[in-house]
Amino acid sequence: MPTTLDMRPLLATDDLELLDDVLRLAAAAGVEPAVATTAAAVRSRWARHALVVVGPDIAEQMTDGFVPRRDCVVLATKTHHGEPSPWQLAAQLGADQVTVLPEAEAWLVDRFAAIGLEHRKVAPVVGFIGACGGAGASSLSAAVSASAEHRGLDVTAVDLDPLGAGLELLLGEDRPTGLTWNELTNTRGRLRPDALRNSLPVAAGVRVLGWAGTPIKGSMKGAAGAAIDALTRGCDLVVVDLPRQLGELAAEAICRCDLITIVVPKTSVAVAAASRVLESPLLDGPRVEVATRGPSPGGLSSSDVCEALGLPLVSDSAADPGVARRLERGLPSVGSRGGLRQSSQAVLRRIELAATTSPASS
Repeated sequence: MPTTLDMRPLLATDDLELLDDVLRLAAAAGVEPAVATTAAAVRSRWARHALVVVGPDIAEQMTDGFVPRRDCVVLATKTHHGEPSPWQLAAQLGADQVTVLPEAEAWLVDRFAAIGLEHRKVAPVVGFIGACGGAGASSLSAAVSASAEHRGLDVTAVDLDPLGAGLELLLGEDRPTGLTWNELTNTRGRLRPDALRNSLPVAAGVRVLGWAGTPIKGSMKGAAGAAIDALTRGCDLVVVDLPRQLGELAAEAICRCDLITIVVPKTSVAVAAASRVLESPLLDGPRVEVATRGPSPGGLSSSDVCEALGLPLVSDSAADPGVARRLERGLPSVGSRGGLRQSSQAVLRRIELAATTSPASS
C-alpha cells in the first residue's frame, strides 16, 4: 500500500449508466471519484485509493490473482441477477460488500461520505452546563467560543438549550441568517462536515448551530450526535451549551464531550443544585470540572465548592457586572477584560493542556 493514500474513491466501470449513477451518489456525498474504465487501469491504481467501487463489467475481467486482496472494496451493480452473479464476482474480487442500485443508494452515499473522516483531525468538544438558572453557563460558552476565535481557531458553538436566549445573542448578533436545528430534524446517518459548517450562521466570527425561534417540527433523535460528529471534523473546537434538563438531545452531546464544565456560583444553594445535576448517570463518563463564579455572600471559596462536589477546579472568577451592560448594548458578553474573560482563558488553557497530553497527540 502506498505511503500516501488517495482519499478519493476509485470508480472502476465502463458501463455508462452505472457510472452516471455512482457519480451522482458520490456528488451527493460531496466527493469526486477517480475513474478507471479498464481492468489494467484499475490494477495500476488498486492500492492507491482508500475505497474502490467496481462494476460487474470490470470485475468479470479481474480473475483470481489479477490484483492482491485488500480492504474497502465494493461491488456496485444495478441487478441482483447475472452470470456470474454479483456475489460470485464479489467473492472472486474479495469485495467487502455488494451494493445493488437503486435499493442501496443511501448506503453508498453514506459510505462515500465516510471516506477520509477517520483521517481528519478531530476537534475537541467542550460542554458547559449551569448548576442552576442564571449560573452563567451560556455566557461562559459564548466567551470561550469568542476567546478561541480571537486566537485564530475555527470555532463552532452548539446551542442545545432551546429555552435560552441563544448563543448568537450572547456573541452580539440577533439571529443571523443560516441553518438551525429546525432544518436538522429527522436526521438519519452522517452529515457532511464541510456542508454543515458552511451552512451555519456566523456571530462574531463564530459559527453557531442554534434555534430558529419557531417550534420544532419532526424528530430531533440523532440530530445532535450527527451534527457534533460532523463538526468535529470541520473545525478546530466545538463548544456545546448544554441544557440543565439532561434529556435525549443532551445525552447525544455529552457522550461526545472531552470536557464538561459545570458553572457554579459560590453559594450553598448553587452547590446543592450542582449536586443534583451531577447525579445524572449521563455525567459519569466524561471528565467534569468546575468553574466557580462570584460573588460569595456566605464566604464560600472555590475550594469549598470543589470539595463539596468532589471535582477539580478549572476556573474561578469574580462577578462581572460588565456582562449585562455589554449585552444591553448589543455587544458580545465577553469583553477585553473582566471575570468572564479570565474564566474563558482558563478553560481554553485546560483544553489545550488536555490536547497536548492525550495519547492521540503523543
